[in-house]
Parts: sequence; structure tokens; C-alpha cells
Amino acid sequence: MRLNNYPALKFAVLFICGILFSSWLTKIISPGITAAVITSLILLLLAFIIFSNRKGNSENNSEAVIISLMIFMMIFSLGVLRSSFSSQSDSYLSHVPDMYPKRSINIVGIVNDIPQYDSNRVKFPLICEKVITENDTLSISGNILLTSYKPVLNNKEEQDKIKLPLLKAGDKISVPGYLHDGAVERNPGEFDYSKYLQLHNIDKLFTNNDCSEIKYISGNNLNFFYQKLIYPLKYYVFEQISRNIPGNEGAFLNGLITGIRSDLTEEVKQEFIDTGTAHIIAVSGLNVVYIILIITIVLSLLRIPLKPRISITIILLIYYCFFTGVSPSIVRATIMGSLILIAIILQRKPAFLNIIGVSAIVILLIDPKQLFDNGFLLSFASLTSIILVHNRLEILFISKLKDKAQNKFHDYTIRVIELVLVTFAAVAGTLPFALSMFGKISLVSFFTNIIAIPVSNFSLAIGIFQILISFVSSQLAGIIAAVNFYLLKSLLAFISYSSKFSFSSVKFSHIDIYSAIAYYVIFFSILFVTKKALKYFSPALIICVLFLFFHNLSDNDLKITFLDIGQGDCSIIKTSENKIILVDCGMNSMIVNSGERSILPYLERNGINKIDLLIISHLHMDHIGGLKYLLENMPVEKIYDSGQRSETDYMNSIDSLISVKNIRRETIRSGIIDNSFKDIRLYFMFPNSDFINSDGMTVGNNLNNGSLVFKLSYKNTSILFSGDVEKFAEENIASRYGEFLKCDILKSPHHGSFSSSTIPFIDKVHPDYAVISCGKFNRFNHPSDIILERYKLDNIKTIRTDKDNAAVFEYKDDGLKEVEWK
Repeated sequence: MRLNNYPALKFAVLFICGILFSSWLTKIISPGITAAVITSLILLLLAFIIFSNRKGNSENNSEAVIISLMIFMMIFSLGVLRSSFSSQSDSYLSHVPDMYPKRSINIVGIVNDIPQYDSNRVKFPLICEKVITENDTLSISGNILLTSYKPVLNNKEEQDKIKLPLLKAGDKISVPGYLHDGAVERNPGEFDYSKYLQLHNIDKLFTNNDCSEIKYISGNNLNFFYQKLIYPLKYYVFEQISRNIPGNEGAFLNGLITGIRSDLTEEVKQEFIDTGTAHIIAVSGLNVVYIILIITIVLSLLRIPLKPRISITIILLIYYCFFTGVSPSIVRATIMGSLILIAIILQRKPAFLNIIGVSAIVILLIDPKQLFDNGFLLSFASLTSIILVHNRLEILFISKLKDKAQNKFHDYTIRVIELVLVTFAAVAGTLPFALSMFGKISLVSFFTNIIAIPVSNFSLAIGIFQILISFVSSQLAGIIAAVNFYLLKSLLAFISYSSKFSFSSVKFSHIDIYSAIAYYVIFFSILFVTKKALKYFSPALIICVLFLFFHNLSDNDLKITFLDIGQGDCSIIKTSENKIILVDCGMNSMIVNSGERSILPYLERNGINKIDLLIISHLHMDHIGGLKYLLENMPVEKIYDSGQRSETDYMNSIDSLISVKNIRRETIRSGIIDNSFKDIRLYFMFPNSDFINSDGMTVGNNLNNGSLVFKLSYKNTSILFSGDVEKFAEENIASRYGEFLKCDILKSPHHGSFSSSTIPFIDKVHPDYAVISCGKFNRFNHPSDIILERYKLDNIKTIRTDKDNAAVFEYKDDGLKEVEWK
């Protein structure tokens, strides 16, 4: 493959490199300065190129090379410039700080899409027009993702009677609630919802806790194109499918045709992920192929000439692109389809890699942020891989098979082989992205895709036909839908059955950019490097293979991660022999379970499949909330606790799980030393029998003062885990252990509360770091300003999970060092 034949592809690669460089540069220099410098550079390069051409020296090889380099630099700079301008275009709304949940404001805006309903809430994007506070009315524009819930009532029957408001795209409404950002990447490798919203041009989230407070103002407020041409048809198609094909089958088909897939259950979505077929759920480029075929057939029957026919087809393709929500895959397919149709008019053979390059350039010129969108990456990676791999395999042996084909059976066999190879190319070409998105590899993906892709495509074709027929006869459309329903039911049953195998998917730790690059070097080298050139590429291949093997291996030294799990506590200790000690398990509420939301995903991302020691400091729900979920989903070898007992349904279920799973459980008292881990000693300092009696009752019924407190010592460093001990317990610990309390890192007692971190205790501990685990806008107002000032006066660096997110420390260079993981 000669790149000289693909100028658009080269342009796209250089432009993308410029965007990537800009994303790094803007972290150091403001976008405004970057844009000014790059604009000057582009003008200088342009002047140089024009001046060189006028001199007529381009025939000189060296001059031609220099001019080519200047052109490459200019394209690269254009990518930097476009990305810099995009960074400056944030709306004012995105800079409004988060609001405390109890601080309510009113916003007035226009519903900007079809609302998504479930049993207790409605969610939709809103174009904000006004923000109304207690003192003022501000005209602030921006895009908001609004979620409105049914109010929580003690009487369930009364709550069930409450109806969610029936809203439509284009409705102007007024609604009270509070503004806030999406969740950031709170823990290493976690999904960054805030970045996801930015990529989709959502400036803020808005939450309303009582749907009855939404006030309708007027309807039909969107522009003519959307209000009259897009949404009426979208509602019609959605209702036609939902009426004739119920359940997940209808939701799946709706996702294929309209891009609305909110009604598909999470269980079914997970089954598609486990079988490596998640890409099938969304609207894809194949939809565009069907649209082109249908339009071409209809216009051909009407005997419309070629050029007008192609012009009409392109216009309708653009309409369909907006109809399905302008997703990267559809935009890419629309541009590609349009360029291929134009090539037919010009009687030129389309160069698909060039067309891919043009598609990427157009999308990134409109919105450079799309480069970091998973949909964009998956779409282009899969298509590029299919083209490159298929072309290569065509040269190697498919063409030879075609030459030897003697009958139709041979032809069909070759087509099946081509389908298998295309599936292989799509799966292999997107493997790093699938790992990054889902953290797992589907071992049945190759097989399931061979079945699922053609079946879903056939169902899609029937679905489009059903919609077209519905304009003529609803009865006939219903018959077609009934046939499609059983086809879809069979497909979903097949996906569900395939996902149930124990080997259907294997979980992997997070893959980084360097591992992805090494993978692609190996993958494409195997396909494209000739035997003659292999000896030159062998060293690079060997280096990449060794890198993949050793890069993700543990560094075999102490690592402590204080997870951000909101208002609660959880710390994960990885020892030098890769043993795992988990200290506390976070919270459990009506909204979130820390075990499910944060702890187990973090363990799985890091390749951890067993907890060697689980330490429970005390029995408050912000420390044991995720315990049950973890016990149900991950092996635990041993549990230490302080001996506290609580006769609650939750703790009874915990006790039963520990018993059923035969987990070793020990009650720990002050004075016990655990040296069962290599190079690590755990010195348990608290509680003693003066604070917790033999029946598990804590003195004064204060569970905090029964917290298990211990010091982890490793080589020349130490960390003190203090649970939620308060003043009374701290005095006891300080008087008994004195200077032995000195450590490098203190897990701040009781989330930085004023009731803890007393002066005598902190004077004895005197750490370099104090890690405060607390939730944003927590109702206890943790941490206390007095305690923060106390730490500051003692030159203790404070890390707060509500502001700084997870705190990670690793033992390096004879000491514990804070790791910058973001």
C-alpha cells in the first residue's frame, strides 16, 4: 500500500496528530495563546510555500522535500488550531460551579430530544434559556441533561399513582432543581462521565426530585427542520415499532433504526457486551447502505435520471443522518456514501481509504472533540481494519480460491469465508478499544458475530420495510412486524445463551495507549510485512511482544489506594507479593452501593480476583455498605473485625455469607501483630476490652470508638489506619503508644470530623500526609475547617477524596510517594 495514492488519509493522520498535540499543549498553555501562536506559524508556512513556488525551485529535490515538510507542518498546525478554537468555545453554563443539592434554582428551557422514560424518572436534554435564582433572572444559554424523579413517599401506593409528565421534543418548560457536573474519573480507570458529557456537548446536569414541579409553557419551539421534519417521523417510527414489536425485541429494533435504545434493559445490554456484539445495538453504517438501496430502487422505478437520482439520494442521506442523532458512525457512513455516489457521477473508481480520510477530516473539522469519542474510534477502527485486512487476505489467498471455484457451491463457500474474515478483521481491529471500554475480551465474539451480524442486518431490512409498508397498510405492516418479532426473539435468545457460558468473556485489567500501539504494530506487521522484510522488522516485533507481556505486570512493591467512594471509607493495599488487603467497604444507600459502583470494578480493572485479608474497622454503613456485594462476588480468604456485633438484617446476612463461604474470621484486639505478609507488619493498637465487651457492645454505644486501628509498617515507612475513632479513643491510643504512632500517612479519623484529630493525637502521629475520605456536599459538613487548619499548621499535606478523588501511594526510592494518576 503506497500512501502517495491516499492524500486524504495522510491529511487526516496529520490533522489528528495536531489535535492530539493540542490536547496536551492546552494543559500547559491557555487555548487562546496556543491559537495565536499557531495562527502566526500557519501564516509563515503559507508565505514560505507561496514564495518557494513563485521562485520556481520546486524542481530541485531538496526544495521539493522542504516544501512537502512545510505542507505537512501546516496541516498539523491546522489540527492544533482547530482544536484550540474548540477548547475556547465552552458556554458560560459549563463554568457555573456545582450547587449544593438543597439549593434549588429554576431553569427555563426547551426539550431538545425525545424524553427517555422509566418507572420512576424521565431524562432528556434541555436547551437552557434562563436561570432564575431567589434574587435574579439570568439569560444563560447552554445544553443541560435534565433528570426528573417521582417524589419519594412513605406510602408506595400513593407514589405509584404519581404520573411522570408527558413531554415532547420542542416543549418549553420551567423546572426547579440544582445544577451539577457529571461524575469525574474518581478512581484510576473509572468511567469519566464528565468527559463523556463534554464530548456530547452537554454543559451541565440538572436534577429535579419532584416531577410534578415541571411546568409546561409552550410547544413547538425548535427550529423548523427538527420540529416539522425530524421529530414527527421519529415519533411515528418509534410508535410503529413499539406498538407491533413489544419488549426488548422492539427496543432493539428501535435502536437499530432510530438510534433510541433507552428501552433496552441493562441485562440485555450486558449480554451483548459479554458476547462481543455490543456494536450491533447502535445505528451503524449498514443502515446507510439500506437507505441508499431503497432510495435507488424507488427512484429507478420512477425513471429519474442518474444525476438527479444521486443528488436526491445524498439529500435524503443527510436527512437520515440527522434523523438518527448525528452519531459518528452514521456521519462517517453518510459522508462515505455521498462520496461514493459522487464518484459514480464522475466515473471514478472510489479509493476507500481516501474516502475514510475525508470522512474523518469533515467530522473533526466540525467538532475535534469527536476524536476522543468511543463511537468515532470504534467506527473508524473497525472499517479501516476491515478494508486493510480484507484487501490483504484477498491478495494472499481469496483471489486464488476464486480462480479455482468451479460451481455455485464453491462460490457460496468463498462468500462464507469472506464473511468470517471480515468478522475477524472487525473484532481484531477494535480489540484495544473493546478492552478499554468494557474491560473484558469476549471469547465467543468471533462465533456470535458470524451469526448475529447477518441476522441483525436481515431484521433491520425487514424493519425498514415494515415502516415503509405502514404508510400504505397498517395490517400488512403488523404481519411483517410479527415475522420480525420472532426473528429478533431468536437473535436475543442466541445472544443470551452465548453469554451464559463461563468462558464467554474474560476480564482484563485496563489497557493503556502504549499497549494498544504495541498490539497494532504486531497485528499489522503480521499481515503486511513480507517474508523478505521480516528480518528487519523482527526486533521491533519481539520488543512489542515483550512489552505487552511485561508492561502490565505488577511492579512488586507496596501500593496503597484510598478510593473515592463518597461519604465512606475504603482502602486497598497491594503488598510486594501481590497480596490484597482491603480496609472497609464503603457505603450503601438507595442511590449507590460502593461495592458494586467502585470497589469491585477497581479490583477487576487491576486484575485482582481474590481478597487475602478484609479488615472491617466498625459497623457503620459508610464502612460496611459494600461488604455484602463483595462477599457475593469475590473470594475472601480472611476477615478481621473489632468484635462489634449488631442485630440487623444486613449484618445477619453478612454473618450468614461468611459462614456459608467458610471464610476465616478473627476478632482483633490491641496488642496483636500480624506478620503473615512479606516485608509487612500490621500492629493493631485499638480497641481493647475497655471499649468493646465480650458481647460486642461498644462503650457508650458509640460504634466509632470501637473502630479497629492499626499501623502498617513496610521497610522504612508506615501508614496509620484510624477508622472513625473520636476524642475519647484517641486519648487512649495516644497515651498507650506515644511516639510509636509516628507515621508517613494518616488515614484521617472520622472523615476529618471536629470530633476527631485531637491535638495530642496529631502531635504523636505527625504524618506527612493526611487522607480524608468524604463525600461531596455531605450532610455532616466533613471535613471540619478547624481540622483542616490544624493539619495546615502542622505542615501536613491534606488530600481530600471529595475534591482530589482517589489518593494513590507507591513505595519508590526508599519511601512512599504520591502517584499522579490523572
